[in-house]
Amino acid sequence: MRVGQVVEPNLKEPLPRIYLTGRIYVEHGSAVRDETSLPSRQGRLLFCFLVLNQTLPLARHDLVSAVWGESLPEAVDELC
Repeated sequence: MRVGQVVEPNLKEPLPRIYLTGRIYVEHGSAVRDETSLPSRQGRLLFCFLVLNQTLPLARHDLVSAVWGESLPEAVDELC
């Protein structure tokens, strides 16, 4: 897959349902996962940010800003 390539959905499989209000849940077929499947607060923030912006190209600094805002850890400086 190339960056920006549109992937056609497989209509034989039901699309996952993602709930972002209250507790975070993902349903896909008979599988249900809640927010405890995500590693941390930052993991949940990043997941929600990616879901809400799934049609947009995002730069690394957009992801970092979504997770840490203005209070970046020192190690993040090396990533951006």
